[in-house]
Amino acid sequence: MSVTALRFRSMATRLKVLTLDDPSLCVEKVQAVASEYLTAKFNTAIQIGMDADDPYSLWELLAIDGVISLEDIHGEHHRVGVSIVERENRAYRLMKRGETSHWKNVWRALGIDCYWVFCVNLKHLPSDAEWVDILYQNIDRSHGCFDYRLVNL
Repeated sequence: MSVTALRFRSMATRLKVLTLDDPSLCVEKVQAVASEYLTAKFNTAIQIGMDADDPYSLWELLAIDGVISLEDIHGEHHRVGVSIVERENRAYRLMKRGETSHWKNVWRALGIDCYWVFCVNLKHLPSDAEWVDILYQNIDRSHGCFDYRLVNL
């Protein structure tokens, strides 16, 4: 996990929007989803030494640095899977993958309504107040159905 992703998780924890401790996202559930929908990738990761009981390894396999819960302008709650990357080419690869029905099924199985990729430069990391604005502007632009987007910061 990158320093930028760790700083995002720290900010999300301070803002009380991080939901990785939610019982519906327990290790067993994430393992089941990874083994069912990402069988080859999951088995390969196990073979090269990934600890299937380590939640951070499982989330990394899913390319999710954090799962946050946000309330939109209409009062509806949304669970958002977030990837934080520093390189734009990686962001575009993740978004291209996000267009596939296969990955949408993975996220739906985890109860994730939206998947966002934030392309962030560690030198220009937003403050907590800026993150609040960024997160809530994006959730308010959500379409009510599964939503994925790339946000360059």
